Amino acid sequence: GALDRVRLSIRILRAIALNEAARPGKKLLIWIGPGWPMLGGPNLDMSAHDRKQVFAEIVDLSARLREARVSLYSVSQGQANYDSFLYEEYVKGVRRPEDASLADLSLKVLAVQTGGLVETPTNDLAASIDACVRGAGTFYRLAFVPPPADAPNEYHKLEVRIDRPNLRVRTSAGYYGQPLGGPAAP
Repeated sequence: GALDRVRLSIRILRAIALNEAARPGKKLLIWIGPGWPMLGGPNLDMSAHDRKQVFAEIVDLSARLREARVSLYSVSQGQANYDSFLYEEYVKGVRRPEDASLADLSLKVLAVQTGGLVETPTNDLAASIDACVRGAGTFYRLAFVPPPADAPNEYHKLEVRIDRPNLRVRTSAGYYGQPLGGPAAP
């Protein structure tokens, strides 16, 4: 059941991104609820083939959300506990299929990867939603034309720095570059 819920959630998120890609402008997607199960860790045995499939899913979903200009936000009810922060181990970006884990496709990881926000679980959902909307209220759009990648699905970390300590910047964590001639199948 847990794997089926992950697949269904990813399929829905992809469908939203495909639909929103046709609409101009930045979009804020607030996912209310605990999200889908975070599958991963040392107890989950994945074959090389499975890891390649998960990596392909990461690359594809990353591109779809970026092209749709969607920032994903995670809001959930309850109290914070140890499990509330497990996602932080997976937000660095996946560079190679061998490093892919199903946990890299969890809601909170994807939220951070899109430049969105993960709100700590609370019993005041209205305040969490308001924080997401406020946090997305002021934004700049920076664009660049990346050079062709040397290999398909080459991960490039993105970082924006500012010289004002009282301001916080959130941006897409990275992108998967493609060689000249377009994207290749992962």
